[in-house]
Amino acid sequence: MNDSTEPPSGGPTAPADAPVAPPEPPVTLAYARPRSWVGPAIAFVFMALGAALGGRLAIESMVFGLCALALVLALVWDNRRPGRRARPLACAFVAWTLGFLLPQALAPRPRWRRSPPPGPRVICLTRLKGIGNAIEMYRMDNADAWPNDLHALVAAAHLDARTLECPRDRTPGGPDYFYTPPAGAPNETSPSFETTILACDYRRNHRGSRSVLFADNHVERVDESDFQSLLALPENADFAAALRAAEGP
Repeated sequence: MNDSTEPPSGGPTAPADAPVAPPEPPVTLAYARPRSWVGPAIAFVFMALGAALGGRLAIESMVFGLCALALVLALVWDNRRPGRRARPLACAFVAWTLGFLLPQALAPRPRWRRSPPPGPRVICLTRLKGIGNAIEMYRMDNADAWPNDLHALVAAAHLDARTLECPRDRTPGGPDYFYTPPAGAPNETSPSFETTILACDYRRNHRGSRSVLFADNHVERVDESDFQSLLALPENADFAAALRAAEGP
């Protein structure tokens, strides 16, 4: 009986205590690498936010859009390298951006409302102010002479005929403002110069108040009781008498 041991065919055997080599990792081709959707997802988020903002935060959206583009490029570049260290940075950036822009995108947009048109009283005061300016120009062209009536201002091309119409009065014919030339030139240095009435609207125009043009070319809207007090002043005696004759008691 032969006790000798012959090595099996096929080459020498390794010793029993020899280290075992680890298995080689599988070869992954570049085109077989799994795709990363982080970059396109961030781009889609910013496109959606930009559409929702609709230009409300144009500068902020542009800045964050450039930052997002830079981050997407960094992710694409980092995706080619092992480790992919840019993912935590991407998550932090997206969370911070959503916390800043999303409330702005979801907030109700302010609706710009057109300012309401001026009321009839405001239009009346504006037209009476235009009458005062036309009187000043008429006097400059006529050696400080007062116009005989308001139609003289239209004839001299200092005033449009529609300015003599009150927006509240629908009665055709005649101006809707009362004017009478002063007996003399008002004293501009007198304290009564600011209370001397040159023109006003008729009582029928606005119930309970009057639009008044004074000698210093300023206009006011006063209550009827205050207007009657102005008519009682000595400097307005002639104007008050002419107005009562035109309006009646």
